Amino acid sequence: MSVSVDSLLILLGAFSTSPELAFTIDAFVPVYTAVAVAIIWGVYKEDSQRKPPSPSASSASSSSSLISPPSSPSASSTSSTSKKNPPSISLTGSYKLIKNIHYQEFLACQGVGWALRKAADSANTTHTITHNTQTGDFRLDVKGLISSSMDYKVYGPPIATQIKDKSFVDTVEYLPDGLGIRIHKVNKKDKYDIIVERRLKGDEIEMKQRVVFKDNREGKEAVQIFKRI
Repeated sequence: MSVSVDSLLILLGAFSTSPELAFTIDAFVPVYTAVAVAIIWGVYKEDSQRKPPSPSASSASSSSSLISPPSSPSASSTSSTSKKNPPSISLTGSYKLIKNIHYQEFLACQGVGWALRKAADSANTTHTITHNTQTGDFRLDVKGLISSSMDYKVYGPPIATQIKDKSFVDTVEYLPDGLGIRIHKVNKKDKYDIIVERRLKGDEIEMKQRVVFKDNREGKEAVQIFKRI
């Protein structure tokens, strides 16, 4: 923009030496003044638009758009483990699945395909639990679309488990009220955790499962109800 203004000034200087052009210059000066003002205003406006926002305004804007991350399951698990809540009941028994709530959504957020989600949601599944409240031994036998057997030690060291092609590291603790068991499953490869809580309610077990992603993506929670058989 400054090159154009200088060129106009040189042109006017040249014209001013010619008396014949005095009238032309006198008529041109108001127009030139208006053009110069317009150019200067355009430069000022363009520069002001290029100025970065103040740090306080930027930080305030970004902070208001952030979603609060979920509480860390590992921190919660560590806190509960340090208290070592004692069990007040044994979960020993065989239980048949009678109801699923949001189970397909729970599987979908982990990348499970549609066909397998549908099959898992309608599968006849039985959980057989052998629970020794004195030693903390907890064995879970699953029979259904995917069958498995796992031996846990409540408040024991982490153990490696597998669900189809997904690998987890599990730790186990009692629920604060002693009426159930919490299994914390960590999938390091895909960067998410699953918190599984089994709570005994009469002759039923309510099993809540929650997916927590490390990158703050939205997880899903499912509830499954098992009835003692």
